[in-house]
Amino acid sequence: MMQNRLSELNTWILTQPDDVHANGYVASVNDARTGSTILLWHGEANQTQKAITEKAAQLGITVTIQRRKHSLADITRGQEALHGLSGRGLFANFTINSTAGITADFDGIVVYGEYVNPPARGRTEADAALATAASEEIGVTVSIKPGGVVTPA
Repeated sequence: MMQNRLSELNTWILTQPDDVHANGYVASVNDARTGSTILLWHGEANQTQKAITEKAAQLGITVTIQRRKHSLADITRGQEALHGLSGRGLFANFTINSTAGITADFDGIVVYGEYVNPPARGRTEADAALATAASEEIGVTVSIKPGGVVTPA
C-alpha cells in the first residue's frame, strides 16, 4: 500500500508541467517500510520543492530534503564525459566497467572498474588520486570503486 503511494508521488513529480530537474529535483530515495522519501535536491528551496512536499503530505509520506552539490544535468554531463575514457587519458591504467550517477550515499559519480596493472602506491591511494584528477577534469565529484562489471541477463 505505501509502495503504491510512493510510486504515485514519483509519477506526480515527473509529470509536472515545469522541469522539476531544472528547478532542483535530482531524485527520490523511497523507503516503503517507513513511508518516507528523501528528496535529493540541488539548490535552494523553491516552489517546486514546496509543491512536492505538500503532495507527499497529502499522500501521508514523510519527506526529508538532502542537499546535493550536483544537479542531475551535472551528473549526466559528467557521465557522458567519462564515456569512452576507459583505458585512455587519466584512465590509461584503468578499465571502467560501469558508473553510477545517482546514489543515496554519494553526491557525485561512482566509477567502478579495475586497474590494468596494479598501482605501485596501492589501490586505496591510487583510487583517491584518480578520483581527485577525474573530479577536476569533469567538474563533478568522482569516487573510484572496484568491480562493477555489468553482466547481461
